[in-house]
Amino acid sequence: NISHIVIDEVHERHLDTDVLLAILKQSLSSYPSLHIVLMSATMDADRLANYWRSGEVKNTPRMHIPGFTHPVKDFMLEDVLRITGYIPPKNKKKKSQYSRGGYQIQQSLVDDDLSDGEEEDAIGNSIESRPEDCVVPLEERLKRINEKEIDYDLIAVLIKTLLKSKNDDGSILCFLPGAGEIERASNAIQTIHGEPEIRRCSLDQTILSLLFLGLEDGTGNFLRLLLDPPSGESVKSAFYSLEKIGALSRSGDKTTLTPLGNHLAGIPAPPTVAKLLVMGCMLGCRNIAIAVSAGMSVGRSPFLRINSPNYRSKDGDIDQEKDQRNENILQERAELFKSVGNSDHAMLGKLFLLWQSCNGAAERRRLCDRFGLAFNSMREMAQLARQLESSLATSGFRASQDSNKNENSWRVVRSVIVSALSPLQIVRVQKPTTKYTETVEGAVAKDGVSKELKFFIREGESNDSKKSEEQGQYRNPNGEKRVFIHPSSSNFSVGQFSCPWLVYHRFVQTSKAFISDSTECNAYALLMFGGVMNVQASKGLIVLDDWMTLSANPRIGSLIGHLRNRVDVLLEKKTADPAVDITTSTEMEIITDLLKRDGC
Repeated sequence: NISHIVIDEVHERHLDTDVLLAILKQSLSSYPSLHIVLMSATMDADRLANYWRSGEVKNTPRMHIPGFTHPVKDFMLEDVLRITGYIPPKNKKKKSQYSRGGYQIQQSLVDDDLSDGEEEDAIGNSIESRPEDCVVPLEERLKRINEKEIDYDLIAVLIKTLLKSKNDDGSILCFLPGAGEIERASNAIQTIHGEPEIRRCSLDQTILSLLFLGLEDGTGNFLRLLLDPPSGESVKSAFYSLEKIGALSRSGDKTTLTPLGNHLAGIPAPPTVAKLLVMGCMLGCRNIAIAVSAGMSVGRSPFLRINSPNYRSKDGDIDQEKDQRNENILQERAELFKSVGNSDHAMLGKLFLLWQSCNGAAERRRLCDRFGLAFNSMREMAQLARQLESSLATSGFRASQDSNKNENSWRVVRSVIVSALSPLQIVRVQKPTTKYTETVEGAVAKDGVSKELKFFIREGESNDSKKSEEQGQYRNPNGEKRVFIHPSSSNFSVGQFSCPWLVYHRFVQTSKAFISDSTECNAYALLMFGGVMNVQASKGLIVLDDWMTLSANPRIGSLIGHLRNRVDVLLEKKTADPAVDITTSTEMEIITDLLKRDGC
């Protein structure tokens, strides 16, 4: 019964828009009477017309609707400062006069470098002063502007100036930066430069959805129908990642979704985040799995940068009050980090649950002050958590009496994180040779020191790896690339890990290759979720994903293999009947018990 489908803003070239166009183009042979109307003020009409002019479509008529464009004149920051006479404060702690209601417009035209008496005189004289009479040179005022912060005084002064200078009626639109607007602008800029989103982002989630819908068969043929097909290397990498996390299986030319993959496809989130949510529900850690997932999805870490003790102000003096406050924050963080067991992810998840349980905004702000958290980032996490919770409930993983029974068992929580990030995002910890100190009772091993540890990730022979070698980055004979724990991670100061393997989520390449956040693994979490398992009975070893080697009895390998198969069976049951509660199944109870005791 549908005759027309209208798609607006085609020029923005969002990934979903490109995929939608390909689906509609493919569907026209089945629905010859369907009319597709594409709309945009700036699209490349010739290119889009040629894209649709194939197969069943012989003619792609175009309609141009002329419009009126208002003349626009650009004013730069220098112009605004010159027009308003505004003097940015030297003192960055100076409170904005426009943050809570009333203001004194003249004081923003006074240099905060003046003494109190000079400032009072200047304020009195500035009431009738002109912008060109500003006492601070323009070059100096430009240097004082902090581009990372919004200067509300400057905005207020500019609006006041505009209101004084304009006699006509009208409105003033003031656009302040927000995550959505920044992302939209970024997409538009990238598109202008000829790089659509489909060629800039990971394809894992898109391919998972296409497989679920039956549009993709594992060959990448559907993706070749796009207006700008992604590179073959990107498609290959996405299929490889999905296979590694257990979302799909490949046999020859045939690619099918696994029971896990069917569930991941129903959650609108990156596959690793979706897997964390599903496994969290299965292992009785639903709420904290949502919290950790929201933390992984938030744009910027909620943790504020806290200076170590002996903090010095700009004038070189030690700020005793701030020094003590910072020390308290670092101590609170260290105690919480120790309680969850060397996991940045679990620590943030626990903090979010504490923040969520607070009564009102005032109590939440006190918690943020106590742990050094950005209040707005925590609110953004809350919004993401609500969306993820809704997606889980829609997929059949609803909250129940047993859905959070293990959320305070940190081995189980860390195992959930390991299940989502392994085997692709694994870090090997290389310990130094053990050193001993002599005591009256004999030689005693010294405690480990964080700076003596070395960390490695596995990296294949790719263009990126060759480029890294050219940049002088260290790579050992096993093809492993050395990485470093970022100072912002709480694991940065850990000198000894009980398990020589970590998982990570964020990788940052600057002067060095940094791991921004990490979680220490445990043996049974790796055995359950660490990739393809190869039992070498004669050597008493189990090799995971052709890299991680664990000493283990062959019987353990047989038990783990059986339990892995049972998880697939349970997920298949859940697919057939979303109402089935698999958290309380015998198999999940056995797995949870193994993870809690780490096999002991």
